[in-house]
Amino acid sequence: MNITVQEKFLTRSHVDPLRSLGDFFSYNSGCPQGWMQISERDRPYSDGYWCGDGKGFNIYYSETSTVTLTLKQFIPMDYIHFENLFQAPFKFRLSYKTLRMEQAVLRYGRHPAAKDRGELAPGSLCDRFFTNCDEHRCAVQSPNYPGMYPRHITCHYILRQTRYVRYSRPLISVLQKNRLKFNVKDRSALPSQGIFPQGLQIWNSCDLVHDFLMFYDGNSTDAPLLLKVCGSGELPPITSTGSEMLVVFTTSRFDEPTSESLMPRKMGFELDVKVNYLDMDSQRFARNRQCVFHIFSSNNRTGDVSSVINSQPRNSTCVYVFRGESHEVIWIHFRKYEILPKLGRYTVNLTECINPLLIYEGNLIDTRLPYNTPQKITKLAEHCTTRPPPMCAREYRYSHQGIPSGVKACTRNESYIANGSKLTVVQFYNESTAALGMDFVLRYEFVNTRPGYRPSNGSKCDQEAISDGYSHRMGRFSAPRTSVLYGRWGHTHLKCQYRLLAAADEVVRITITKFRTASRYCYTTINNFTGSYDCETHGRRYASLIVSEYPWNDIEVPRLCTCDDKVLPIRYESRSRELRLKFDVSNMDDTHDFYDFTFEAHYEFIKKRSCKREQRFQGTSGEIVFHHRNITEERPCNNYPWLLQASDARKSIYFRIRGYDHLDRNCNSTTRLLIFKVGRLRPVGVLCPDPTTNNVVELFSFAWRGSGALEEQSTDKLVLEVTARDQKNLYPKIGPHTLSWLQVSPARQYDWASEDIVMGCRQECPELGVCISEELWCDGIHHCPSGNDELIAHCFFLSVPWAYIGVGSTISVLLLFGVIIYGGVRLRAAGKKKTRTQTIPTLPTASESLFSSDKDAAERDGHVSSTYSLDYSEMDYVTTL
Repeated sequence: MNITVQEKFLTRSHVDPLRSLGDFFSYNSGCPQGWMQISERDRPYSDGYWCGDGKGFNIYYSETSTVTLTLKQFIPMDYIHFENLFQAPFKFRLSYKTLRMEQAVLRYGRHPAAKDRGELAPGSLCDRFFTNCDEHRCAVQSPNYPGMYPRHITCHYILRQTRYVRYSRPLISVLQKNRLKFNVKDRSALPSQGIFPQGLQIWNSCDLVHDFLMFYDGNSTDAPLLLKVCGSGELPPITSTGSEMLVVFTTSRFDEPTSESLMPRKMGFELDVKVNYLDMDSQRFARNRQCVFHIFSSNNRTGDVSSVINSQPRNSTCVYVFRGESHEVIWIHFRKYEILPKLGRYTVNLTECINPLLIYEGNLIDTRLPYNTPQKITKLAEHCTTRPPPMCAREYRYSHQGIPSGVKACTRNESYIANGSKLTVVQFYNESTAALGMDFVLRYEFVNTRPGYRPSNGSKCDQEAISDGYSHRMGRFSAPRTSVLYGRWGHTHLKCQYRLLAAADEVVRITITKFRTASRYCYTTINNFTGSYDCETHGRRYASLIVSEYPWNDIEVPRLCTCDDKVLPIRYESRSRELRLKFDVSNMDDTHDFYDFTFEAHYEFIKKRSCKREQRFQGTSGEIVFHHRNITEERPCNNYPWLLQASDARKSIYFRIRGYDHLDRNCNSTTRLLIFKVGRLRPVGVLCPDPTTNNVVELFSFAWRGSGALEEQSTDKLVLEVTARDQKNLYPKIGPHTLSWLQVSPARQYDWASEDIVMGCRQECPELGVCISEELWCDGIHHCPSGNDELIAHCFFLSVPWAYIGVGSTISVLLLFGVIIYGGVRLRAAGKKKTRTQTIPTLPTASESLFSSDKDAAERDGHVSSTYSLDYSEMDYVTTL
């Protein structure tokens, strides 16, 4: 039967189910009892056949204007002898319709988005060439799409990209997202054939019907085979590694005209083609089909490594070799690791290890070593479908969503760390990624075990800069930029010190330009009394930068503190030669890294006279006189601090000065005396000195409890500074103010063994409850406020020269006896001569003069207003910015 139409028409033929056109034995054995064949004019002959029982809705769309339908029935000899049993050899019904080509939109598309079906190879039934599919809408279709495709054919579709893009590599992908446009027969539709799995099938599952597509990574069948697929469903992208791809479509010789549906549906397939251009140096594709990548720290110290987007064939590997410097270690973690079941049996839950991932410490592929040389490598981990690697998905999620906010760094428990500078990651592909997709994102980092500079004094992060007075004038300090010192490496605290030492005729000027912290529990404030920046903490986790001077080698005098970036930049010029910056981070967790806590400061050594006077007092007592505060080149010591230090570290300090407490309503002066504990930024005491008043303020360097025991450990050192806050006069005149001080110790100590208060000394000032040094007792100077150390009752026996009096008394007694004996002899010799008696004068008592002097001493300093003990835990004078 021939059906002929005009050239611009095509034929649509509908064949009703064949009832008895012979028996269908198999897709390979043939149709021995009869068959149906469809052929077209001007196309090569194909010896493919249909036979057997059929059902469903079978439609055939011609490629040309002439279609020939051939039906043959072979009558067995049994039917000749038994004519009464033979009713009819076969039965069928055919309907046809002619369509214009512009009406065949499924095959050719609509104008102007017409489909490019490729260039038909001369003399071929279905071989086609596709070129530069990034410029056309290429559609790889089965013959006679969307109807029944011919039997016993092999079609070759060659996709080639010839358009050149500089420094780029084209990758060709074929796919079909519409599951209705891919239907390659993989099983019989007859109920008697049993139940078969639905969807796309791969590899050996396509050998039942022998209808399948094969995808090659190249232009011939010698290229690596990426996938063999059949069935119905959505086809995921299959991507080449280069500019060419071959698709081969093969059908079996025999088939039964049976459709799965009684309604019209598309038969065959249509594939979409996409072209992606990647940078030639990209690590997203296997260059020259060699999936080996080398990552060096000299190129990028940190970055991402993603799985290749090209389809990897079965039994292949991708190797990632990381190589750093000798002082670096390699830190990797997975931001994403997904196993995507796509086709065949991989669409269900996987319980076996298909594509394992191995991580080695060392270089698994070292081309510098001779062949078969043993490698010094250690396997760190092995993962697969059932044992995925630990992931740090929060980094990928925020970066993928474009959220600019900070994300906590990945911890050691979520990562892998090589002890050396080499690490290798190997991904094995026992199954093609076209059938079982692997999608991962690996974050790598070459961690410098050095802080970015050479630490001083054998420390991990301390640094120093010493001026020679000529060349080394300026520089920069910053926080260490290495993860090994922060929370990610398991550390909770970090303390770094940066020392600046100027020449004899120089001071140091610093500018803090950058400070960043992940903590929100600390704020930079201004101290009301010192006028400097201070840190106000409201939690245990914080980072701070403290600037301190060292007017004396072993004594720290903090000058300012900052813990946020609200007041930057901060500038400060030292008063002494030595300045130190202390960077302190506390209570880090395992997500913190160097970019969470950092700072940057610039320094400069400038020519300027510094104070050469020691201004350090150490002993048992003394006086300090404070003069003008105005600073000039001739008087650099006027603004210099003073240090009071007891001669015995176990002793404390007591001092008194004329004036008031700074909260007293009689305090009318702008001058303030600030008392600091060594190493503390905030003053522990603030006084209002006034030399014109008779009021006296006393302070101790310790705190007392009612029982007489120390509330906290006393200090044997105090730093004193005098300031004046005058808005009209920047440098007002101060003083002179006289401060008297004593070295003291508790008069009563609590004995924990006897659980009782015991006396501590004999040289006690009872009004203070302290003991003074023994050499100050009865030295002619009133040290106790009441003059108790100079009372006649205490000093009489110490002031009288008892040794001389004893010797003189002995001599006097001897002389007296001699005189008495001599006188008796003379009286006896004289007889009745009258003896004349003389009076011996007595020593004047010094008690009146001593007590009178004591009385004057008690009244000479006027009224003692109050006595203060320095409580270091309560006196914080700050106001928030």
